[in-house]
Formats: sequence, C-alpha cells, structure tokens
Amino acid sequence: MTVGELQALRDVARALGRPPDELAALIDFETAGTWNPQLKNPGSSARGLIQFMDLTAREMGYNGSADLVARFPTVEAQLRGPVLSYLSRYMPYPSLQALAMAVFYPAARYWDPEMSFPAVVQLANPGIRTVQDYVDQLERRLGSWSWLVGGALDAGAAVPWQLIAGVVVFFVLAWFLI
Repeated sequence: MTVGELQALRDVARALGRPPDELAALIDFETAGTWNPQLKNPGSSARGLIQFMDLTAREMGYNGSADLVARFPTVEAQLRGPVLSYLSRYMPYPSLQALAMAVFYPAARYWDPEMSFPAVVQLANPGIRTVQDYVDQLERRLGSWSWLVGGALDAGAAVPWQLIAGVVVFFVLAWFLI
C-alpha cells in the first residue's frame, strides 16, 4: 500500500466515522484480498474496491461499473471518489455491521445479525446466509489491518526509541562487519 493510498484510506474512514481497519477489512474482503480497483466479479457486473454493480454505478451518474472503474482506475482515486461518495449516502455508521451492509445489502444495515438474506442473495454468495456471516468475514480480516488504527505509520508520528536503537545497532554492526 502506498503512502497516498494509506492516507486516502484513513481520510475516507475518518469522513465516515469508522476506524480505518474496518474500511480496509471491507475492501480486502470485497476484492478477495487483491485490492485491485479494476477487479470484476465473474458472476455479476460488480467491479472495483467495493464491487459496484452496474445499477449502483448508473444511480451514481456513471454509464455502469466499467465506466466507474475506468474513470477512477487507482486505489486512491476510487477511495476519494466513488467509494466515499457511495458510502456517504448511508451515514451514520454506528457499527461495523452498518458499514458492511451499506456495501453488501443496504437494507440490512440495522437488521438483527441473525436475520437471513433472501434466497437469491444466499445463492449468489455461498457461505453468507445471515448478516452475521458477512460481518464475521470482516472481523476475521480486522487483525491484519489493526496497525492502521494506531496511526503508527502516519507522517510525523513519534518513532519508538526501540526502533531507533535497533536501527543504530544495525548500522554499527554493519560498519564493523564490512
């Protein structure tokens, strides 16, 4: 992830009122871990970081999902553009479930987590029968992105003394071994 992509992710998460690790886990799941802003679902018209369907893209003013990803071809552009625009429609996000369902099935943002999706949704998404099934997928990915929350990689963040000491020791040893 580039610095620009990381900053865009953090900026969008902040604008949505959710931690950046949750947005990262959502994108990670929707792109099957690829973070490919051009990714197309082979079984539908869904494309991009949060898998915009043709109908959704048209409602947003594009000629379809292919047009949307063509106009916003990078992670950073898609985050700051259509991802933020789309997710802003469904604010506020009092929970991970509300954020997740805004992407997967907006009507379910405030459903009971054990409520089942319609059969057609379940058929198109094997393994996702209930709201909780989808949220569980994201929760499994959160740990991989938890470093985003602390902001340890922000520009200007304080660097721990242990890291500085480790770098100094490395260079001193490297100097003597050369």
